[in-house]
Order: sequence, then structure tokens, then C-alpha cells
Amino acid sequence: ASSGWSDSDGGEYITLKQTGASRELRITELKVYEASAEASPEASPSPQATPSPQTSPEAMPSPEAVQPTSPPPVPAPPVPPLDALMEAEPISAEMSSTGDAARPATQAIDDVLDMWTKTKVDVGNWVSVRVAAGTHVGYVAAYNWQNQAANRAKLGDFEMWVGRAAGDTDTTNGAVKCGESSYE
Repeated sequence: ASSGWSDSDGGEYITLKQTGASRELRITELKVYEASAEASPEASPSPQATPSPQTSPEAMPSPEAVQPTSPPPVPAPPVPPLDALMEAEPISAEMSSTGDAARPATQAIDDVLDMWTKTKVDVGNWVSVRVAAGTHVGYVAAYNWQNQAANRAKLGDFEMWVGRAAGDTDTTNGAVKCGESSYE
């Protein structure tokens, strides 16, 4: 798998990792969507350099007056409707811990939105979904448990990663951080 935002192949595991305070991770689904050919970096044309206008030496600012500038960050494109995207085939799911033996990690990939899985209370909990090698990841949808406000808030701050093993967020191992969000 690879993220739609990186040249790295990243790995086969898409991981949602909680950040911040100790709490349980409780979700109903973690769905991985493939990037469309139009959205992939390989399909995008390379930006072309435009020649600078010729300036006479007298019109050039002094070196002290030149301030390097960075272009502003490009905002992420809006997420298309999920039903318009191709869902990647999940192979397996794993969690950092099991908070209820009757609710295994596989419930995060069973397409049932009213059944949840959870970890034990801890810092840095994660759930990973394995997809086929070579899958180009475009989007990930995390379905939070919606039954009670107290349970919805447990998701809190989290990051999304593509890595080489379940729970892998080690950039020296090739893991790629694809995004972060918060649900409070």
C-alpha cells in the first residue's frame, strides 16, 4: 500500500493511532479507499518551471533585501462521496490490545456499523487494517461508535499511518504519516 501523498510504498498496514491522553479506542469500522488514477501523484503532470523575466543589474534588489519566501501550503482537496470511491479489500485487522474478547479487531472490517471493537485504556492505542501490497491508498474513513456521547469522545485525537506492520508508525522503518484529526 502507499499513501496518496508520498513516493514511499509505506507498507500494507493502515493504522489509526490515538495521540494524547490515556483512553480506550472504540470504533465500528476502519475503511480504506484506493486512490483514483486521476488523484495519484504518478498521474499528475509535473509542474513546469516558468522562466524569470530578464532584469537589468540596476533593477535587482540588494542581496540583503531579498527575503526567501515559501509558497503557502496547498489545501487538501475536498473528500469525494465515499460511495464514489473504490474500497480496498481488507485482509485482516489488529489492535494494540483487546478490551473485550467478544469484540475482536476483525469487527473493524466487517461492514457492520452498529458493532464496535475496543482496546484497553492506554496511551497510543491503535487499530490497523492490512490491505494487499501495491494498493494505492487515497482515503481512510474511521467510523466512530455513535451510541453515546461519552463513547464518541473516546476517539479524541488520532493520526493515520501507512506502515509495514500492524501498529507501525516508525518513519525510519518506512511508515508514512498521512494525516491527523480529532473527534471530541
